[in-house]
Amino acid sequence: METSLAALSNQSLARRNQRASLGRPVMLSPEHALEVLDARLGIAVGRSTFYRWVHSGRVFAIKLGGKIYVPLAEMESVVDRLSRGARL
Repeated sequence: METSLAALSNQSLARRNQRASLGRPVMLSPEHALEVLDARLGIAVGRSTFYRWVHSGRVFAIKLGGKIYVPLAEMESVVDRLSRGARL
């Protein structure tokens, strides 16, 4: 059973993109956002670093019911910026 994290992440994102086509923005938990970074860029970002990015405004997030959610579009933007070598 050779299913890589990248393949699982891409399948998960494909399902989320289908839901997004229904007009709802796709929101990721911080854990899923970190999986996106790992799968797409091959970098492991620590939870504390990610939360620091959110609290400093480097990564846009929404707090609903005491939980933080990151729009998928924002994570795609973060992946694009980091892949170009930009710092957050």
